[in-house]
Amino acid sequence: MARPLRLIKGSPEIAAHFGEAECRQGTSPPLARMSYLYEVRSNLIVAAEISPYVQGELTHAQELLGERVWEKDCVIYDRGYHSPRIIAWSLAQESHVVIRVPVGRYPPAQAFVKSKAREESFDYHFSKEVIDEFKSYGISLPKSSRLRFVRVELDTGEVEVLLTDLVDSQKYPEEDFKALYHERWTVEEGIKTAKCKIEVENWTRKTVHSVYQDFHAPSALSEHNMAVSFLPPPVNRCWSGRKLAVGIATRSR
Repeated sequence: MARPLRLIKGSPEIAAHFGEAECRQGTSPPLARMSYLYEVRSNLIVAAEISPYVQGELTHAQELLGERVWEKDCVIYDRGYHSPRIIAWSLAQESHVVIRVPVGRYPPAQAFVKSKAREESFDYHFSKEVIDEFKSYGISLPKSSRLRFVRVELDTGEVEVLLTDLVDSQKYPEEDFKALYHERWTVEEGIKTAKCKIEVENWTRKTVHSVYQDFHAPSALSEHNMAVSFLPPPVNRCWSGRKLAVGIATRSR
């Protein structure tokens, strides 16, 4: 998810670091991009990133995944994240993905919608470029991975298409995905809270360092609360199987 967030207390230093964008009124206030990785069922922030506006959401997503996503976790993405690198990272981590794909800009999804099918499994092929890139990280990718399209019909009649590696239709029936994807709404509510209640756009000072400091302070508190919520752990408890979601926003100041 990406949208402009104004860096209210702007300064030349902040503008130079985070960047600006052209708009109808001329040059926008300074813009930054922020991203969150949420544990959607506990409504807690697992990790957060803020960077200059020019850095894309896919780069943020890869940075957020890192060591913070574990085996069997399921990461739920909004539109715009149907990247082979996101899928490859998930495969390498042995985690799972559910990604809403932009039907109008993704021909395979268009063909799937026209077919009227409820679901469809297929082989997703990685390019040599992606395979070589991950090889440089010490990760051996297969040439292809089995993925699945799932059709979700909204009450408005709109059709959404989800891309997932949860291909076992007996274990993961297609009728369950509408409710699963809806859990990503935690991110939307979290960013609304950050903007309207915490007022993350309203920095305490006018330096680049203060922007990073003010941004990460509530995130660090949430991470602390998440750690405390899992203590003391039951015997043999593992951290797998969480439902996570990535949210991206842009901020201006």
